[in-house]
Amino acid sequence: MPNPIPELLAPAGGHEAACAAFEYGADGIYLGLKQFSARDDAVNFSPEDLSDIVGYARSFSVPRKVYLTLNTLVKEEELPELVACLQLARDLRVDAVIVQDFGVVRLARTLFPEITLHASTQMAIHNKQGAEAAQKIGLSRAIPARELTLKEVADICSTPGMDVEVFVHGALCYAYSGLCLFSAMEHGLSGNRGGCLYTCRNWFDPAGDTPAPKGGMPFAMKDLQLDKQLPELIKAGVAALKIEGRKKSPLYVAAVVNYYRKLLDKSASPDELARLRTDVESIFHRPATALFMDNPRNPRATDIIRGGHQGTAVGVLKQINAKEMTIAVTAAGMQRYDGLQIDIPGQSRPFGFGVTDLSRVIGKQKQRCFEVTVGETALISLNTPPPPGIVAGLTVYRSSSQDVKHRYKWHTPKPGLHRLRTPVDVTVELTGDTVTARCRSEGLQVEDIIAGPFGEARDPAGVEPAVRKAFDKLGDTPFTLNSCHVLNPHARFVPVSRLNDLRRTVTAKLEQQLAEHQENERAVFLERLSDSGETSINSMAPRRVLKTDRVSLLTEFTTAALALADEIIVDISRDSLAALQRGLHTLKKQGVQSLRLALPAVIRERRMNEFMEKITAFIERGQTAWQIANISQLELLDPQKYDVTADWPLYAWNTQAAALYKSLGLKGVTFSPEQTTEDILTVLPGCPLPGTVIVHHDVPLFNSAVCAKASLNQTCPGPETCDFDQMTLRNSKGAVFTAVNHRCETILIGEKPFTRRHDLNTLNQAGAAAFQVNFAWRHYSPTDAETIWRRLTT
Repeated sequence: MPNPIPELLAPAGGHEAACAAFEYGADGIYLGLKQFSARDDAVNFSPEDLSDIVGYARSFSVPRKVYLTLNTLVKEEELPELVACLQLARDLRVDAVIVQDFGVVRLARTLFPEITLHASTQMAIHNKQGAEAAQKIGLSRAIPARELTLKEVADICSTPGMDVEVFVHGALCYAYSGLCLFSAMEHGLSGNRGGCLYTCRNWFDPAGDTPAPKGGMPFAMKDLQLDKQLPELIKAGVAALKIEGRKKSPLYVAAVVNYYRKLLDKSASPDELARLRTDVESIFHRPATALFMDNPRNPRATDIIRGGHQGTAVGVLKQINAKEMTIAVTAAGMQRYDGLQIDIPGQSRPFGFGVTDLSRVIGKQKQRCFEVTVGETALISLNTPPPPGIVAGLTVYRSSSQDVKHRYKWHTPKPGLHRLRTPVDVTVELTGDTVTARCRSEGLQVEDIIAGPFGEARDPAGVEPAVRKAFDKLGDTPFTLNSCHVLNPHARFVPVSRLNDLRRTVTAKLEQQLAEHQENERAVFLERLSDSGETSINSMAPRRVLKTDRVSLLTEFTTAALALADEIIVDISRDSLAALQRGLHTLKKQGVQSLRLALPAVIRERRMNEFMEKITAFIERGQTAWQIANISQLELLDPQKYDVTADWPLYAWNTQAAALYKSLGLKGVTFSPEQTTEDILTVLPGCPLPGTVIVHHDVPLFNSAVCAKASLNQTCPGPETCDFDQMTLRNSKGAVFTAVNHRCETILIGEKPFTRRHDLNTLNQAGAAAFQVNFAWRHYSPTDAETIWRRLTT
């Protein structure tokens, strides 16, 4: 039996985009609140907006789904606000909440078990083990890394009971999502907290004596487009297909959803699909890529020259002068008031212009017109002379289309029309002296009284309908009338204006009581969090930890320098098993007693056997102390059997994340370099696990599956003949970086190491359990590394 058609999920950066998505066939949308959204600069939704759109989604004959993204890392002081967001998600019964932070997972599982949780792509799940581990902590769907091959996606889909959601269209990050610290470390705005400045889409030139190709934008990704891979994804068992674009316009959302809906339903001819694809390209389009879905070493996943909106190709430039140009229209056509642009060879910005005066060329005659179609020649007047470099033969792109804008329409309900409201039961009792209204709703009850006197009704039968009508006018309150029972034994009459006053006062009391109930519930929740377990404040001097990814570096340290380390950690990802065995044997001969082996943040399926061989070999030799950096590694090293700690990519931005790690059996956490010292100081007092602070580190700003050198060259010689080790790059603002080749992936580090050396005393007094010095990615000489180590530990 063939697999069912997956859900088609659309981005909703705001109310209009959500409505457009529903209009053109999205099965569901994903959206963010104004807090804790990985697209912090999208419009996003207020609680009232969210209630509106959830109600609208349920109004369809086949209800649509609404997924709420709380997919950022959360600071300790933000936990009360996070509880309020989860409370809202529960009360509105959103279909699922998409999360990155393990603290959010713990809060939701502990306080709101009825909420369905999905693992964001920010969680960096990239193998089946990651999906299995996520399932065990209560997540029902994984949105894996976008860098995966079809085979890897199918492997994750084989996890019993675990849904898989895959991005099929939209912008790509150069780094694995959730593992990019570039914006945070360079500008103080974290991509993991929704504040990315897209520093990757910048121009970089080779610097120094680095043998490298000419400059460009090696980290500027093309846009993902998997329309041709849909049948294979369906066959693999994918549960949902996701369109990226919460910052895109409602028009873009409408057009992309329309295209993929008709692809999935097979409801359009090839000609119509081609037209719908050009619609999308006219609205927003970078050159497209399938990334690694078909080719695990794709050197053309980046657009190293342009980086921005290109549009859809409409023709070829035939002639041009200072005042006009002629274009052979070969595709799509153009109309007056469209926007066109032409790429200038060697430049990142195109020449863009509007079509304000359009003519059709027939022979030697020109005929002013509104539209020029395929097969004709267009003559366009220019308001400004073209820049140098615009020559005949270049492709002309339509970057804005009036026709497309006019063809896509969608219904936008009036705000509040579908808002979810709490049912309320009302009893109104009339006497000669008073009218009493009692309101009950979900365990809450209030009453209010207005004084008379009230005379006899001329039309007793009309009193009850009048009361019902008055109390049915609940307007913008969070309530809807469920029932209204009228007690009027003496047939009294009450003016409508008095009934309206009574309705307003009694519902205001109920609304206040509801707000107080929610606030009290949050207070109880927060009290539960404060009593969630013992803290692990360190009363001893912080342990000194030395970490490297090249064991040979430490074997050149003096015995006295090694003796300063309370623990040594070796990342086993870069050295061969034989080199690791030799180096660790040497360290033990030099007197090293406490040795921990570490795994990297990413272990793709193609390297899993290599790592399993290393893990097995060292466990057989009695190795028990390990450090993991991804949720998947809980499946490789059972914390109930071994002494396992968490490296910083298993983020510990709050005590709740650390509490979850503790419940899984982990013995310690490591704070991220992008956490400020103040951030760490807020976590340490209540942290249930010993916390390690990194005080020296060449932070991997990028951890990318895309080779930087292959990107600049737009070709890859293959790993067998590749001589790329590292290259130095300088961006347009003069900042210098080093791109390191790691097994055909790229790690980017800054010109200088990150340090917290000036905050050691403060962190020591706050209870940091360990200070860690990292020597990874940069080529340190043993002498330089030992000098740095001694300076930071003595």
